Amino acid sequence: MPSKPGNRVLWVVAGLVVLGLGFWTHHRLTPYGEQPGRAVAPVASKQDRTQAPTRPPIGATKQNRRTPIAKPLPADILAREPPAVSVHLQESANRVGELYANFNEQTYRELFAKGPPPEVLQELFDWYGGVLGRCQPPQPFLVRDQQRARFLFPCEHGHLEAELRLDDEGNIVRMLQGARGVDPGTAVLEAAERVMQLLDTWDEQVFLATFGDGFAADEMRPFLAEFQAEWGPCELDDIDLANARGALIDLACAQGPRMMKIDLQHDDDRIRVFRLAAPRPVAWK
Repeated sequence: MPSKPGNRVLWVVAGLVVLGLGFWTHHRLTPYGEQPGRAVAPVASKQDRTQAPTRPPIGATKQNRRTPIAKPLPADILAREPPAVSVHLQESANRVGELYANFNEQTYRELFAKGPPPEVLQELFDWYGGVLGRCQPPQPFLVRDQQRARFLFPCEHGHLEAELRLDDEGNIVRMLQGARGVDPGTAVLEAAERVMQLLDTWDEQVFLATFGDGFAADEMRPFLAEFQAEWGPCELDDIDLANARGALIDLACAQGPRMMKIDLQHDDDRIRVFRLAAPRPVAWK
């Protein structure tokens, strides 16, 4: 067990199939700036997000904790000059936008060298469409190299972020995506609340109801205890990225901000991917 939970990322995945918000399993997330190995839901109510709600002190009782709010993209991001990206990447991102607007299995098979079953991606895009609405053409956002880049799709009710990785033939071999400015599925928020309960007070039954079989109580209990000892009391803050079955959620901790990634199993509402890490930066690169 590592001595410093602040420098550790706990990442447990049961049965990894890559697609999604980060290193997902078929509908999931990952923050920018982290290297691997380092340590359908109702739309949220349209509330005014121009003024942040008054927050209780960190460590307040659960009854006083506020509901996490999906945070929009910083207003100055899209005003900046986007980075240069290869023609093949831009063309692939444009075709992903076409699939989002009108899913077509033939286009999917022409575009992807590796990917989830088409019905899985269509289900995911249907969820995004229900909460984000129509989206505009993508702009490059984070360029890793000539074959990997992340794009922003400005939409009616938020933004879709999608990172693409191409093979040497220009086909997509990995796609990671998430929605910004919307809330995840209800089950995701409920699971996040139960994690916060476990950070406050360990409860074996809450653990079993929250985490899938890939997690062991004798590892998770000391890990969560060490994390709280390092970072102090924490509360759910804003939703960074979301989808129907997962989210990146900012944490407001007494000793500084952190981020929690959770991804639910496909057959029940228990967690199968879990991370506690530093918040991801949002900037053109």
